[in-house]
Amino acid sequence: MPYTDQIQSGAKVMQSINYGIANGLITNTIVAAGDTVALLISVVEANSSPTSSIPAEAVNNRFRVSRAIQLGADLGYFTNALLASLTTTAGLQALLTGISTTQGPILLLE
Repeated sequence: MPYTDQIQSGAKVMQSINYGIANGLITNTIVAAGDTVALLISVVEANSSPTSSIPAEAVNNRFRVSRAIQLGADLGYFTNALLASLTTTAGLQALLTGISTTQGPILLLE
């Protein structure tokens, strides 16, 4: 059984990843290009301009999403070996299967 702080951290990772996907910061193309943790983080952080698919608020939150990726790696959800074979956002989300979000709403990482 994971410790409470790991459960809460895992929920923050999942919610931040879902936010990134919903707001265009993480796309299938980005997941396919992010073969390592460091590369995935750098590609997410490179989304520096609002577009029709990325709202300005999301661009401002891209570093929070990248911190969630690093936290996910620190907790063992993301490894270079796991990321190397991914090509879709659904695959990225599947790595987070089993994380409980029953703790109520959790804001993006600060």
